[in-house]
Parts: sequence; structure tokens; C-alpha cells
Amino acid sequence: MFHDPGLKADPHERILKLASEAPPVFWTPRNGGHWIFLGREAVFDGARDAASFSSEMMPHDQMMTMLQMMPKGSPHIPVPYPILLDPPLHEKYRQPLQGVFSPRTVSGLKDKIRNLAVDLIDPIVDQGRCEFMSSVAEPLPVQIFLKMLGLPLDMMPQYRALVKESFAEQATQSHDDAASVARMRKVVATVHRIQKFLGKFGLSLHMLPGYRTIVNKRLGGQGADGNMGALRRLTRVAEIMRPEVLARRDNPQDDILSMLWKVEIDGKPMTLDDMENYGVLLFIAGLDTVMNAMGYAVRHLAQDTELQDRLRADPTLIPKAAEEMLRLYSFVVPVRRVSRDLEFKGLRMKADERVMLYLPGASLDPDAYSDPGNYDLERDNKSHIAFNAGPHRCLGAHLARLELQTLYEELLARLPRFRLDTDKPTEFVCSHILGIEKLHLVWDS
Repeated sequence: MFHDPGLKADPHERILKLASEAPPVFWTPRNGGHWIFLGREAVFDGARDAASFSSEMMPHDQMMTMLQMMPKGSPHIPVPYPILLDPPLHEKYRQPLQGVFSPRTVSGLKDKIRNLAVDLIDPIVDQGRCEFMSSVAEPLPVQIFLKMLGLPLDMMPQYRALVKESFAEQATQSHDDAASVARMRKVVATVHRIQKFLGKFGLSLHMLPGYRTIVNKRLGGQGADGNMGALRRLTRVAEIMRPEVLARRDNPQDDILSMLWKVEIDGKPMTLDDMENYGVLLFIAGLDTVMNAMGYAVRHLAQDTELQDRLRADPTLIPKAAEEMLRLYSFVVPVRRVSRDLEFKGLRMKADERVMLYLPGASLDPDAYSDPGNYDLERDNKSHIAFNAGPHRCLGAHLARLELQTLYEELLARLPRFRLDTDKPTEFVCSHILGIEKLHLVWDS
């Protein structure tokens, strides 16, 4: 669906139309075939049912076999913890992060967030125009998160380039890419079965002639049957972060990386592999999410000067306004794997079929919201699942809300009425994040 011209022209306008015409759950043969959960109830139930809809790209024992069976000398392939884990293992790795993103901890960042917002907005006030994403929406949450994580700010362009490359590649995935993923899963399943059989006799695949060549070709993505691009990108992220991760082990600071080195899982201290697993999750999650929420909200405000005026006159409405923005412009599309043959909402699904949880569709479901495409500050049903639901509900939701509300307060206080630059249309990028690439604003300075 990421190739849909309507989605690229205006993601939420296209999804709103689809939500009013399509069933809440349906199968599409495109991109190798996958399920789309579009209705609010289907998305909510699917997100909460981790036993049926797995976040792991393949069964955990097979994933561990694949990682263990990589040829000696292969780099560690990080698995983002805990987002690519299912319960109960998921809870063990999520728990250490709960305190970091708790309301109490996050509230202590309020002054830093406000000061940074002011520093980013003030220089553009007299310009009368800006490209909002690069000027404000991107640097604000990214700088805050890098400081929390303990990563150097001067590396921000390199970090962002890697994340953009990842999502751009997702947006251009083809049927062949999806088919090669399926072939990879079959190869891993076969390797897993063979290894279990050999293990009964005290043997290992490493003992078989030609094993390294086969695995390098099949799992290393060097042949037509391989598609390990995503895992290779994670490896690159881990490599970039490694010097800072090791530095925090040897010289702890007041940051997340230093805190994680002190954590024990099942009584065992953190290893470098564990830290890299955590690191790639935090890296990806913090660098391409809040900025898009800001972009969509500011785009909406630029088209609704009456709402701008109302919020300027009464800033106490901003928290409520921010929630309606999150509902109307949800933008994350998590992927799940059907864990076994099952029936869901009256439809038969097969093990290992892919599922797209369209959070934006859930937020625009006409069966859940009256006039769902309309922004309504007084809406009766204010609930939404922009931050997902179930065990994988966004850990950073409290931080995101604080950043969004603070940004809106300072932007509306410091800029006069702003509007879209009609000469420079908004540009979108659509992958598992329905993002804004360029957002040009103008105002009378």
C-alpha cells in the first residue's frame, strides 16, 4: 500500500477514504501479500493479542538459531529489544526502560524542552518563512533524545541519514523483496530443524563442509534468495553507537546508556550485545516519530488560522488540541506476523502471513468516531491509539506529549498567524512511518 499514489499525495485523506469504503480487515495480494487491519476494533484487538500476532519476524527459537548459526567472525546482528520480542520475554526487557520514560522522570525535562524550542523558533521569526521539518520539528525531539541517550549531538546528521535511508528503503520495497523475506524464513526454519536433529547426536551445522558458504549466501543477502538489508542496517547503527556504548560502561554518566549497563536480566549483567539490542531500538524510536506528529499538527494549524487564534487566546486548550491532532493524524503502521493458523474477525489466516496494523485507519474509523476526518476540539470520543495498544504501547508517550504541547505553546506565542507556502507543496514519505518530508510555512514578519 505504500506505493499507492493517493497515499503519497496525502496519507490521511487517502486512509480516510479507504476507511469509509474498505472492510475493517482485508487481504491484499500486493507486495507479496499481507493483511491490513484498518478498523479501530480490529487494530486494537490485534495489537493486544501478542500470542496470535507476533512482533518477532520469525519464531524466537528460529531467530536465535539463525543468529547462533552465523559463520564465525560475522558481526553481531542486533535485535531491537523489546519491540521485536513477544511476551513473556518482552516484559523482562521493557521493564528497565519504564522508569526512564515515566511521567515523573519526563516532567524533569520540561525546562530543557522549552528552552530548546525557543532557541529553534526565535531565529526564524524575522525570516517570514521556513521549512518547518528541518528548522524545528526534526532537531527538537532528536536533540532531546540524543541528550537523554548520551549520544553526541554533532553526530545527529549521520544518525538521521541512516534512519531516513531505512524508511526510504521500506517505502520502495517490492513484491520481490517480500518474496525473498519469505524465502529467508523458510531457510531459517530448515536450518533450525537440521540443527535440532544434529544436536541429538552432539553434532552441529558448523561441522558440515560448505556450511559457511551456504549461510553467507542465504542469510547474508549476497544471493537472489537473501534479503537481510534491514538486519545489515541495524548492524550499521550498532557500529556507529558502539564507541559511546563502551564509553558509558567504562565511565558512567547521567544518561540512559549508563543506566542500562547497571541492569541485570534474570540475574545476568548486560553484555555488549544486549546493549546494542537496546541501543538500536532507542535510536530508531527516538529519531523519526515525534517530529512527524509535530509536522502534521503544524500543517493543520497552518490551514486553520481560527484554531491558531483560539489556542493563542487560551493556551490551556493546547493539551486537548494536541490529543485531537494525534487522533486525526496517527502515522505509525506496525507490522505483525500471524503466529499460527487461526481465525480472526471471521477470516482464516495462515501462520507467517504478514499483518499491517494501520493505526491511522483505526483513528479514522467511521464506526468509532462521528465525522472522523473532521478536527473537533470538543469531540466526545477523545480516545485514540496513536501510541499503539497492548504490550507494545509506546514507552515514550509521556515524553512525546510533553514535547508536542511545549512546541505548540512556544510556536503560537512567538509566531504570528502562519500558513502553508502555496508555491511549495507539502512532501510526504510513506513507509511504516507515514511521515512529512518537507513542510514550507510563511507568515507576515
